[in-house]
Amino acid sequence: MSKFLLIGIISLGIVANVQAQRVVSGTVTSADDGQVLPGVNIVIQGTTIGTVTDAQGEYEITVTDNSQVLRFSMIGYSTHNETVGTRSVINVTMQVTALELEDVVVTAFGVQRERRSLGYSTQSVRSEALTQARETNVLSNLRGRVAGAEITQSPVAGGSSGILLRGVGSITGDNMPLVVDGVPIDNS
Repeated sequence: MSKFLLIGIISLGIVANVQAQRVVSGTVTSADDGQVLPGVNIVIQGTTIGTVTDAQGEYEITVTDNSQVLRFSMIGYSTHNETVGTRSVINVTMQVTALELEDVVVTAFGVQRERRSLGYSTQSVRSEALTQARETNVLSNLRGRVAGAEITQSPVAGGSSGILLRGVGSITGDNMPLVVDGVPIDNS
């Protein structure tokens, strides 16, 4: 008899714990254009329990208490908090944060300067320009986009590309860049 009583008490405890948990779902959109936002982080405040919105801006998260607060955050948007309450669907509209970053140029010896304070011109290539061209590698995409950069490609199928800056003007005839945008280049 005592075995049945013990099993009954344990079962009631498990059922009560399962009933306290419930799923909250919803969709996250942008206040700017009304589009769904994939990749928004949703965390139960004060815990490490969280999730991320999918490609349709939808999410599901399991909560255990009506007083829990969901924190919605994404780069470029203001953080938004919502108290769960008794709701099972929480749709959120996030406000765009208008922060403008200034250009910083790293010159010789790692000295950082603002672009407008330089006495010479600098060039940049936007990532959109590189992804629109359907080349096989990044160096081939740079051909004709940066003054002073000579991009050579091997005539052999699958051959490598090489980059040479400002022509062959050094004593050793080697003017290949060492680092481009933080990535070491080896053209040997």
